[in-house]
Amino acid sequence: MFRRFTILTLCILNALVFATTVDAQDDKKSKPKNVWLGTLDVGVAKLRLKIDVTETNGTKSAVMYSLDQGNAKMPLDYFTEKDGTVKFALKKATIVFEGKLNKKKNAIEGTFTQGGQPFKISFHNANDFKADKHVETWQGTMDAGTRKFEFQIRVFKTQNGRTAKLDSFSENLLGLPLELSEKDNQFSFEFRASGAKFEGKYSDDKQQIVGKWTQRGNELDLTFKKIALSQTRDPKAKRPQTPKGPFPYKSELVKFENKKDSVTLAGTLTIPKGTGPFPAVILISGSGPQDRDETIFDHRAFWVIADRMTRAGIAVLRYDERGIGKSTGNYSKANSLDLSRDAEAGIEFLKSRGDIDKNKIGIIGHSEGGYIGPMIAARNKSVAFLVCMAGPGVPGKEIIKSQSRLIAEAMGESKKEVDYAIDLSMKLIEVVEANKSANQKTLIKKMEQRMDQYVAENKPSKKFEESIGTQKAGIARLASPWFRFFLTHDPRVDLRKVTVPVFVFCGSKDLQVDADLNLPEIEKALKEAGNRNITIMKVDGLNHLFQKTKTGRVDEYASLEETFNEDMLKKMVEWVVKTTK
Repeated sequence: MFRRFTILTLCILNALVFATTVDAQDDKKSKPKNVWLGTLDVGVAKLRLKIDVTETNGTKSAVMYSLDQGNAKMPLDYFTEKDGTVKFALKKATIVFEGKLNKKKNAIEGTFTQGGQPFKISFHNANDFKADKHVETWQGTMDAGTRKFEFQIRVFKTQNGRTAKLDSFSENLLGLPLELSEKDNQFSFEFRASGAKFEGKYSDDKQQIVGKWTQRGNELDLTFKKIALSQTRDPKAKRPQTPKGPFPYKSELVKFENKKDSVTLAGTLTIPKGTGPFPAVILISGSGPQDRDETIFDHRAFWVIADRMTRAGIAVLRYDERGIGKSTGNYSKANSLDLSRDAEAGIEFLKSRGDIDKNKIGIIGHSEGGYIGPMIAARNKSVAFLVCMAGPGVPGKEIIKSQSRLIAEAMGESKKEVDYAIDLSMKLIEVVEANKSANQKTLIKKMEQRMDQYVAENKPSKKFEESIGTQKAGIARLASPWFRFFLTHDPRVDLRKVTVPVFVFCGSKDLQVDADLNLPEIEKALKEAGNRNITIMKVDGLNHLFQKTKTGRVDEYASLEETFNEDMLKKMVEWVVKTTK
């Protein structure tokens, strides 16, 4: 999934990608020596973190839990305390923390950084921490005219009071943490990621909460009714396409090495039953730290694709990106060119196997993977064919401008706000372009100064003004190695060198990689290469993840049960099978 660099922060998706990028491990039987609790405010949401610290023979180890992300568990690489300074890291998720203990040693004030994006946080000692207890469930249906929304609120008793989670079954948005407020007879909550608020009052018998739901200037009646805990609906998201065994093929855990960068990639190779050798594809995922299944909101698109391809007689290699899952390396320091060498190492690994046909190895890339695939195909004659799913055909600067406008407009932002945000984005990009040799710290400072200047010269809307702190926190991403490369690299240069069979497709409702902007440029570049084996498709009604969608909006991804459109999946498998005959 291509990163969104719009400065107008509408929502932060995967701001902390704990559950999808870190392998859970079994709990240690030893009792934690210390338990630390903190709340991470990422601007549009608050996430509660718990850190259990144990000590064995003088050496500390720790496990971090994200309580609002399904209690996702993340064993830390290290946890140190020296001279009042506390440090810890989770390298696989590009997380580092550094803070200071207070004099009483019962609180830590510091900075939590992920992928170069810093957030201030305070941790407090809570050795008697007790797990949240589910104490109430409320359900209600909101009539929005053309659509009805079924809501469920699960209330929990916590160490410091009460908290709640919202399940919106109509949208399949489940387990969303709420900022709950209860005072006198009032019951209210806020979900900052979408700008939604609810304010209501308890009935006299405390069995109903009658109130108003407000969002983006709209106000709707909503009544919640208390139900028995035993009647609580299961909040687990439905993902019917996720493959289920038994499988009619072999599945092998593998490792291969990018020797140039000293990175070891871990993955899964699925191989059709039989003697072989078999045609094969390597899957290259979209941007952001992705695991081998390209897990997004519990959608595991690469597993779905690998399963269908292998059932059709095609071997498939999918892998954790560097620094993610069981792969080594540092993702936060890599750009797309670095990541292309990881994928190329996977191709060499496939060539080394006797059960793989060395002359029929291809690439299937999604989003950034559809940007990396042509890089490899342009320079490596071992690539027999190429599939680009929602890959870009223009430089990153144009992608940013396009996706910023499309996403913001789909979220209902006014033209004035959108123009303001895009203009500011372009001004910050100019700073990046003018300071190519500057280190990341210096570049961040220069961008912050330019942002302050722009805001002073061009009065922003109240909404934007209130989010300036969050906007500045996001500037670090623009100074990353990945962004600097993405900004200027023109994929058409590589596409003009690709002469192998190519299948390119993009959804008509893709707001991140616009089909009308990118597909014509890709087709033109491939034809300039003299390539006559080209299939280009703009697929009606599909979003960036190739789900059937109504809006194409990013915040709809989680609500859709479909992981990858069946019709498009069938077309892709048929094309690969035909091409490798």
